[in-house]
Amino acid sequence: MKIAITGHSAGIGQALYEIFQSNGHEVIGLSRRNGYNIRSLPKVLEIIKSCDVFINNAQVGFAQTELLFALYKEWQGIENKKIINISTFMTSEPVSALPGIEMTEYYVQKTALESLTTLSQIRANYLIDATEEFFTGDLDRVSLRKDIAWFQYDGSEMVEAKWLDTHLRYLGFAIDAKDAQALFVAINGGGEDLEFKLPGSSWGNSYRTIFDASQSVTDFAPIIKKPNDASLIKALSVQIWLINRS
Repeated sequence: MKIAITGHSAGIGQALYEIFQSNGHEVIGLSRRNGYNIRSLPKVLEIIKSCDVFINNAQVGFAQTELLFALYKEWQGIENKKIINISTFMTSEPVSALPGIEMTEYYVQKTALESLTTLSQIRANYLIDATEEFFTGDLDRVSLRKDIAWFQYDGSEMVEAKWLDTHLRYLGFAIDAKDAQALFVAINGGGEDLEFKLPGSSWGNSYRTIFDASQSVTDFAPIIKKPNDASLIKALSVQIWLINRS
């Protein structure tokens, strides 16, 4: 098996590199020390796309997320390709491990990466109603809605060209739950607050927040809005809305 791993020169990456090598796999290490900084996307992608497994271990801002988007486009539709994302204890402990080093931003980036990983898995494995195209799936014949739909911040549905934008920092999706309800999730992965427009009336009659990552549990107060209303989402934050159709 041919395996590519970023950040292989130290820590977890180095340990994995050595383990896979000792088990007879062909392992390609990519790190700044051997001239493969993941910010150099075309150079790194060219090496990885010929491999069977990619271990996404190096963390440099949003470069690893951009690499995942690019690699997904290369591997889409190819069987037996695997992506493994490595996270750390910083995901659950956003406290500096070393004196004088602030790790909060690192923690947020790791959390965002894990969320995107989960979404990618959902996209790859979603088989309900056997829709051929997950992001642009067929309408349900009864409800005349998609089982899941993806939205831009202006409330319009995502188009294929937008998925090629490696600088995309926002995403919204609605999941059809049952006749009278659905969920809408809005993610702002950018460094600035974003006004996100809620989906139109074809999805529901009203929207109520049930989670806002920018608010503490004790301070959280639900907000009710109408279709096409705008909601302000704080930088690097997530909102979850309950859609009511009754």
